[in-house]
Order: sequence, then structure tokens, then C-alpha cells
Amino acid sequence: MKYKVLNKRKLFQKSLFHFEEADLKVDAFKGGEENISRYEFRTPEVIAALLYLKDVRKIVLVEQFRYSAIAKTSGWVLEIIAGLMEKNETKVESLQREVLEESGYEITRFEKVISYFPNVGLTNQFLHFYFAESSSDRKIATGGGLAEEKEDIKVHELDLATLEMKYRKGEFVDSKTIIALQWFFLNKKILS
Repeated sequence: MKYKVLNKRKLFQKSLFHFEEADLKVDAFKGGEENISRYEFRTPEVIAALLYLKDVRKIVLVEQFRYSAIAKTSGWVLEIIAGLMEKNETKVESLQREVLEESGYEITRFEKVISYFPNVGLTNQFLHFYFAESSSDRKIATGGGLAEEKEDIKVHELDLATLEMKYRKGEFVDSKTIIALQWFFLNKKILS
């Protein structure tokens, strides 16, 4: 199967984000070729971490206002730690920075779980999900986000029973958090 980009138009750009439309010629599964138009919202890559405090057996989540969620929620969303990767920053540097900025914790161990497109039908955003460990004595900063980025983040430390209850009641609405928690509940035997 092949495709050819015939034309691209930037419809909107602001800071790191832009929206474009492309005209393409693509091979069709039914045979032949088709001319189609598609839209893409371009963003930087994202680092996301499910942070586990090993000594107290708690998961650290963050809560913040998400404008795009107001149509279906109050707007305040409980989610795993995540943020955009900075230019010239490795995935590990980005992971350590985001966890420290949002939670205040220093990571003691981490493992890469998966990378994926959260919404491949609309955006090129690529997310790198990590499981990270720390301990209650490794909180070296306040957390809560960066004031210069107008971040206002509340840090939550949930015991595993509360976390599972909230998950089963459908209280999580963010896809990266749902995927991370599904992974965690399937793999938490490694934490015993």
C-alpha cells in the first residue's frame, strides 16, 4: 500500500501546535487509488508516568483544569503525570523533569512500558508511557507545576484500594490514565 501527499495547507499555528489539511492519493483496499483530504493537529511528543511510591504503596496522580473536558465533566481531571517533551531533551530527561515539576518527587527507578498515538485519527501526538518508582522520603520539591506556565496542579497520593475503587467506578476520563491503570492492575503482582 502506498500514498502520496499532493498538497499541504497550514490552517492554524500557535506556539508549538499547528493544524494542517493535506490532500493525498492513497491506495485503496478495494483496489485502485483514491484522492482524499485529511486534517492533522501537530504537537510535540508527550512523556507520561504512572508514579508509584514503593514504601507506602501509593500511586501519585495529579489534578488540573482541562478546558477541553468541560463539555462532559467539571473540567478538573485526575490523571497520571504527563507533559510535552522539550527540544533537545531525551525521553529520560523529560520523564525526570515532568515528574519533579508536577509531583515534587525524584524518580528512583523507571521502566518504559509503551509508546502510542492517543488519538491517531486526529493528531500526530506520540506518547511515551513509563512506570516510575519513588518513595515518600524522595519528595525534594513542592510539585504542583510551574508558575511561569500558569500550571495549577494538585497532587494526590492514593492507596491502591482507593485507586482501584475509583477506576472501577469509572471516575477516570483521561485515556492515558485509563491505559496506565489497566497496565498497572494487570501487572501489580510485580509490586508485592
